[in-house]
Amino acid sequence: MQDSHGGKVKHAKVLERVYDPRRLRAAWRQVKYNAGAAGIDQMTVEAFERRKDELLALIHEKLKAGIYRFKPARRVMIPKEGSAKKRKSGIPVVMDRVVSQSTNLVFQEIFEPDFSRSNYGFRRGHSQRQAIEELNVYLRGWVSYFRIQEFRIIFRDLDGWIRSRLRSMQLKKWKNPRKFQRMMIRAGFKPHQAHRVWVKMNKWQSVERKEVRFVMDLKWFRKQGLIFLHDFTQRQQPLELIFSR
Repeated sequence: MQDSHGGKVKHAKVLERVYDPRRLRAAWRQVKYNAGAAGIDQMTVEAFERRKDELLALIHEKLKAGIYRFKPARRVMIPKEGSAKKRKSGIPVVMDRVVSQSTNLVFQEIFEPDFSRSNYGFRRGHSQRQAIEELNVYLRGWVSYFRIQEFRIIFRDLDGWIRSRLRSMQLKKWKNPRKFQRMMIRAGFKPHQAHRVWVKMNKWQSVERKEVRFVMDLKWFRKQGLIFLHDFTQRQQPLELIFSR
């Protein structure tokens, strides 16, 4: 796996970090906080809590031995937001949620220094598109490293976190809330609607505002050239073919 300068990415021992007992416990605390329904094995968060020492040790041993396998998600129908229709959704088992959360923690630890040093999108003369092109190099590396279908949930969650970070950076780059109002109008809002919105451009919480997510939606990121990790879990073509496009 190569970085943008042609050298090896220095985080080769990612899986060792994923199954680190301390990180697994941190992941479990987050899963417990999130709660949620049981997966196909019918194990609830409460049941896992009663056996957490045993089950976390089991996850550690299976990941370390390379024999951990994700279980299929339990399929349910949930209401679509703002609609009477329903859509399909999957509920992973609690153990898989712990592994996914631990992996997300590791990926975020790896990507966070690059974001925090403002490497993406803040250098003088550095456009968002250029920043995304550099980020894509790392994302392709992770897809190559974790080229298994079982990571589809992890990739989906990591995609969401990356987009939130990029939204936050873009707001800071735009600086002025009036600039964002103009972007709202360009995205399809009526002027009187846009002028009623005042976004705090330097606040992380602003990325959750519906107007921000509407302006910088999935289509916007695709237009900027950002690759989505989750896309690769939906495709059957060899990764080499996908990356050559």
